[in-house]
Amino acid sequence: MLSLFKRDYIQELKDHFSDCNDIIFETIYHPETSSKERYFVLIYQENTCLDNIKSVLLEALNNKIYHLDETKLHGIKEISLKNLDLIEKKIFSMEVLVYDTLTGIISSIPTFKEVKTINEVSLNIKDNTLQLRNVIRTPKLKIKSYDIGESTKTNVRLIYQEELVNEEIQNDIHKSLKRCTLSSVMSMDDLHNIASGCNRSFLPVFGQTTNLNLIKKELDKGHFVIFMDGQEKALIGPYNLFGLLGLSLNNYPYLFIERIIKVIAIFIGLFLSGLVASLYLYHPSLMPYSLLSNINIQDNLVLNLSIQFIIIEVILLLIKLLNQFTKSYLTIIIGALSLISLLYTNFINADILLFSLISFISINLLSIEKKLNEAFYIIHLIVLILSLILGMLGFAFSVIFTIIFISSKKVFDQTYLYPLSPLDFSSLWNYLKGKIVK
Repeated sequence: MLSLFKRDYIQELKDHFSDCNDIIFETIYHPETSSKERYFVLIYQENTCLDNIKSVLLEALNNKIYHLDETKLHGIKEISLKNLDLIEKKIFSMEVLVYDTLTGIISSIPTFKEVKTINEVSLNIKDNTLQLRNVIRTPKLKIKSYDIGESTKTNVRLIYQEELVNEEIQNDIHKSLKRCTLSSVMSMDDLHNIASGCNRSFLPVFGQTTNLNLIKKELDKGHFVIFMDGQEKALIGPYNLFGLLGLSLNNYPYLFIERIIKVIAIFIGLFLSGLVASLYLYHPSLMPYSLLSNINIQDNLVLNLSIQFIIIEVILLLIKLLNQFTKSYLTIIIGALSLISLLYTNFINADILLFSLISFISINLLSIEKKLNEAFYIIHLIVLILSLILGMLGFAFSVIFTIIFISSKKVFDQTYLYPLSPLDFSSLWNYLKGKIVK
């Protein structure tokens, strides 16, 4: 609740509009005196036409006029300090609020300015902000402003609806823009690369558009909008999993499910590699011909494959952590060199290595900083889901085989390891049942 104390009132209003950088608080002092016993605080939306309001207020201070309705200003109305909804309505209707620190009265002054609707993104970032604010007249539309660049400052604005966004993505994008001080950020494409580097989303894809009507619709879906001063385009995104499927982000259960899927996606490489390992345990002829080398499994021990499998996954997870601080291309190169170097020691099987690399690169495609279209990510999403299903089956098979063979306390020899014909899954099921019964 807003405080009725004079000093607290303005501060609480500032706190209330803290994430709305398009709301201006301006103080008007008497120009010829240092006394601060009486001054005015103007609260208005940027681009609001002030006309002669400032000059009239200065005249009121100079002539000690204590009631603003005695000035040349027209349409002045007092507003209750407790009526926050009305205060919001007046500000977002392009009216100017004047708070008198002497009387403790806040008044609204109409500006009689109509907002002309435009359909395309303007070069002036303030005009773009005004168009969105004219549609969504509430502090829930957050507008955060950033000045990026070293030698030449460029204004960038992040706009979103507070109740509809994923908080993790919100914080990640906010930190990325706040830390951006590169002088090379001079175009929308540069900004696109920075925004696309946010890895908190399952599909962190941003699209560019010049259509303001589309932007207004995307805000209602829980997407972010990023404007850049001097650019006739805006970034919209990120298009996460449910955005691609056309589902609304208005309900938090969708976000909860998305976070679960995001965690599962991290382990796709684990499941896919488990599938390869389990097929080797069943019969090597189930695997395609090795594309790297024709290295046979040495010793045919469960322990041998398990150690190889664990080493690969530990390397992949370490590289995944490294990916938080480096570019995706560099991560993939480091991962490939690390695993290929182990291949030359003849310690890791070539096919397990190959499929682990494929799954790892597939995961990293989610964060590659490229302007790929939405259709590509729909296809990629389907591939990921299929990989996840097959990988989970493979991981389950590998666990079952490991438990059976370790419990039997037998090592793999050629006769024991390959008792079944290739792709004979009915025989595999009977074989497993027999082992479990024993």
